[in-house]
Amino acid sequence: METTAPKPPRRRLVESMRSNSSSSIRRGGESIVTGPENVANDGGGSPSDDLKIVQPEDVPPGGPGPKAPGVGTRMRNWATISPRQQAQRARDMFGRMGRFVGGARRAVGRGWRRFTTGMAGVTDRVRGRLALRSSFEFRNEEAVGQSELASLASSMTVTAPEGEALEVAREAGLRSGASINLVSATTGEQVTVSLRAPLGIGEYTAVFSGFISGIDSELAVKAFLGKTTESMSVAETEASILKIVSLKDPVDAMSRLRLLAPIETLVYRRDGDSADQSEGRPVVLVPKASSSLVDVINFLRSGDASAFDDRAKKIVRLGATVQLIQLLAALHTRKVVHGKLEPKSVLLFSHGLLYLSDLGRARRHGERFTTSRPSRYGAPEVLEHPETPYTYSRDGYSLGIILFELWCGRLPFDLGTPGVDSSEKLEISHPVILYQTVRNLDQRLSFDVCPSDMPESVKTLIRKFLTRRRWTRLVPQAALRDANFRRTMQLLQETVQGNGETQV
Repeated sequence: METTAPKPPRRRLVESMRSNSSSSIRRGGESIVTGPENVANDGGGSPSDDLKIVQPEDVPPGGPGPKAPGVGTRMRNWATISPRQQAQRARDMFGRMGRFVGGARRAVGRGWRRFTTGMAGVTDRVRGRLALRSSFEFRNEEAVGQSELASLASSMTVTAPEGEALEVAREAGLRSGASINLVSATTGEQVTVSLRAPLGIGEYTAVFSGFISGIDSELAVKAFLGKTTESMSVAETEASILKIVSLKDPVDAMSRLRLLAPIETLVYRRDGDSADQSEGRPVVLVPKASSSLVDVINFLRSGDASAFDDRAKKIVRLGATVQLIQLLAALHTRKVVHGKLEPKSVLLFSHGLLYLSDLGRARRHGERFTTSRPSRYGAPEVLEHPETPYTYSRDGYSLGIILFELWCGRLPFDLGTPGVDSSEKLEISHPVILYQTVRNLDQRLSFDVCPSDMPESVKTLIRKFLTRRRWTRLVPQAALRDANFRRTMQLLQETVQGNGETQV
């Protein structure tokens, strides 16, 4: 019997692959070797030399990735995880859901705030244009409590101003004792101005008392400093304020609106030889006042006010309150918004009347003007969105801040008060920070620091002026018809009559 010798392992492998040419060797469910054409056998060498594995063209280098587990595999994996893993997965899922919901709420909140801000602005502008407004103008140069304010103007000590603006003015040749050559912007004639003591400073201005050639009366010389776009716009607006309020005569503006309009607009030239007037610095001449509302407030909260009895101080505060509301109402009658009302913007003359000044940022109702320097007396919507259009409620809020300081000696809402609080307090309590973090301003308004004899009618007016919702905020023209304003007027007249002054 003939015995067949066993085949070598290599021969068996080759024959097996030939007999199954349509099949493939699979590893992990994926084809690695396909048919005998991928196996080369030259009859010699090691198996590793004879067996050549050819990579298919559609398979990436390194082989395909593992096959995705099916539904059954995922179910088995889920059933075999520990309770701790299940709890962790649940926490992760709820965390993702919470983050999604939080992001959605923030997005909706931002959209809602934009919507409400836009609607508030539209409502405020529409109210300013369509609401019934009382036209108001001054008919004479008299006011209730005028004599008390005149007495205060003559007895106060006005502190000389100091600040960076004066240094800039000195560098430009504007200093006390200097004589400068100015050129009229309208006639081109040369005018010599002799400067005296500084009266005040602003962001872009320095004000000196002075005399001009040919006129004996003392005037206020207001020089605009800087060449920035904003400073030049402020100077141009103040020089043309008569055109904005639709008047031609500065005397008319003083008598009807009690507004300080420039008597003359000049151009300052340092060398006096330039023939191009556009290269000069703008300067305006206005009547000289005795002091400002800043001096009145400082005097009332200082020990110097002891020379005035309580009734006299009450008359001063009541009289100033009435005049301030009337000043803004007269300006708004001309459809003009002051834009940056502060105590230094209100000047007191020797005959006891208050006048508006610093109208370089004044604009008509609905117009826009963005300032780079926010004010502590600005409305919340202006400090949060400086590009907010001008409305009458903007001036109404600033008026409420000023009235609170006039009666209480400091700013409301625990705002830092210049001249009272430290620089650190002023920095951390700026209204830009406060209005972004505190929403319930109406509830934070407190009169605990105010005098005990402060009338309730004045408190109510201040509350209405300081309402955060600008579409419901009291505006000066509407305040003239308010019962609390009439009650304040009546109280002023009664107090004046009790003091022996003739009622106006």
